[in-house]
Amino acid sequence: MSEESKTTNRDLKASRRRDKPQLSCTLCRKRKLKCDRSHPCSTCYKKGLSCVYVKPSSNVSKEEEVDDSSKNIQDRIDQLERLVSTLANRLRTERKRNTTDEDHVNTRFNNMTNSLTISNGPRMYISDSTGEVEYTDGDHWTAIMDSVSEIKKYVYNIDGMNERQSNSSEAPIAERLGLLSAFCRPFTKQELLSSIPPKKIADKLVAEYFNNIAVTRVFLHRSTFLKEYKQFWITPDSTPVTWLAILYSILCIAILYQTENDRGGFISDAKTRVLYYREKIIQCLHFDNYTRCVPYTLEALILYLNIEYVNTEDTRTASWILVGVIVRLAMRMGYHREPSHFPNVSIFAGEMRRRTWAFIKQLDMLVSVEIGLPRIVSDSQCDTQDPQNFLDDDLSEDMTVLPLVRSLSVNTPVLYLISKNKILQISAKISETLSSGQETDYSEIMRLDRLLETTYNQIPHVLHMKSIADSVMDCSAVIMHRIYIALSFYSARCTLNRRYMNTTLRDQQYSYSFLKTIESALEILKMQAILNEEVKEGGRLYYIRWKIVSMVKSTFLLAVSILCLEISTYSLGPSNTQNLGPEYTNIYDRIAEALSKSYNIWMETIESSQESKRAATAIRVALSKTSCAIPSDELSGSVDGFMLETTEELLCLEGMLFSTQ
Repeated sequence: MSEESKTTNRDLKASRRRDKPQLSCTLCRKRKLKCDRSHPCSTCYKKGLSCVYVKPSSNVSKEEEVDDSSKNIQDRIDQLERLVSTLANRLRTERKRNTTDEDHVNTRFNNMTNSLTISNGPRMYISDSTGEVEYTDGDHWTAIMDSVSEIKKYVYNIDGMNERQSNSSEAPIAERLGLLSAFCRPFTKQELLSSIPPKKIADKLVAEYFNNIAVTRVFLHRSTFLKEYKQFWITPDSTPVTWLAILYSILCIAILYQTENDRGGFISDAKTRVLYYREKIIQCLHFDNYTRCVPYTLEALILYLNIEYVNTEDTRTASWILVGVIVRLAMRMGYHREPSHFPNVSIFAGEMRRRTWAFIKQLDMLVSVEIGLPRIVSDSQCDTQDPQNFLDDDLSEDMTVLPLVRSLSVNTPVLYLISKNKILQISAKISETLSSGQETDYSEIMRLDRLLETTYNQIPHVLHMKSIADSVMDCSAVIMHRIYIALSFYSARCTLNRRYMNTTLRDQQYSYSFLKTIESALEILKMQAILNEEVKEGGRLYYIRWKIVSMVKSTFLLAVSILCLEISTYSLGPSNTQNLGPEYTNIYDRIAEALSKSYNIWMETIESSQESKRAATAIRVALSKTSCAIPSDELSGSVDGFMLETTEELLCLEGMLFSTQ
């Protein structure tokens, strides 16, 4: 065969290889997702992204081929520019028709640009470096902040911007290995018993727990535990090992409390002791095989979760998984069913089961909201009634009937649990409605909003939010409970109304949702400032500060993400706030002021928390583009090397928008 024929054959083979059509869209091909090849494909449609297909070409040499990623970038930018140009031309035509209403046209143009940048969809993040996959619902703060993240990923080619940098892999093995890990060194019951500290020290720690920590002990009956504790010191060998897990948990939490308040003088090397007791808790639970659902299992698991929760600054998936374990074990033990239906459950045990189930439902809702995923408990499958407003002294193991229920004006530790769960039940309905995947009629949104407000107004007066100045006679636990309930209310209202913010100024009927979302977010940051002030030395909440921030951090992040996104989209051009009423003409000044105060608070913990670093960066970049006058001395510090996606992408979009006008 001649050389010319060989060359021709090689060219034909190469041409055939190049002519193989690319049937999947560029996004699915780049991310290695299954593409249904529709126009647009279902993947891009669900994510709200543009769907671009590469047209087949022939006889193109390798030198003329363009890198896939560059094509993808250019295609997406070209499509966006065409879309923006179309909108701009349409508005110019409208301007000519009605030159007397130019300001209104500008407002509509700005709102159309806002609709390009605000997404209400869920968030799926896949780390390029580790392959870690993370999904959150559209109302989670990370989804709000990353609502236009796709543009930045392609334009700036920044890898891993959303990746949660965790130091857990560098931590000592004793800190990283938890209950759900497979590692657990061999041990005996005698070893577990011998690790209990001397009675004198144990007595002090148990007293510390029951006398100063009111939130997590509603499912532990004080008198019953005291009787079991006394019996333990008499006959330790007959003590159930799972009960030892409860004791170790109490000792551990008490040490954490004392260490934070500089009152742990009789405990040497408190951090080492906490890790040691934590290991014993895990060993006790494994020893009795906690999946067998023996007595004391749920109480021990809840206390262990509390230790894990307060020992970390940021959200941890392991805590959410552990809540799932607790919920399923509780259902396996029948806690989701009303105990009065079962004659073999005593009156006393029935009421304690109601308390425990109410607390588990609260954990399920709070941790699910924090991580941005649906809760596990389904109300349609549960009929357990709410616990009654009793003091521990009102209940005893030998009781045959429940005593007279105390008035809701009497503030018991259970009253907070009852009241907050009422708010969380409405919040659960809101989450289920918004995450159903179906279009929700605005009248249903308004119905849920009225129901939420009515439920909050019916909370006992003693737990209604008051200023610190009006709480002089109240203990720190009551102040904290009021703030927690108020934060739950405002967080639920933000979640319910946020989706209608970007259509507000185009449609007057949604102005209520805009105002309620902004007002609720501002109230949340106001409470953040109150908490930050009161947890400092000399503040009303100083002695319980160790367990406050981690419990409500996700709520603060939600408010920050909403306000940052709003003030960033506003900074693209003038917005019309006259329709909202004269009292809201300075609403963006209020937002900027609240964000500047929040910025300084987040800056205090950026060294230990990636979430704090991200919040501070979001605020810093958002405020840098606003026209609101914020004195520079109100912003302290900087966050170098960590840029927020949302606002950077808005700036990129800004350049595209105004270059077409």
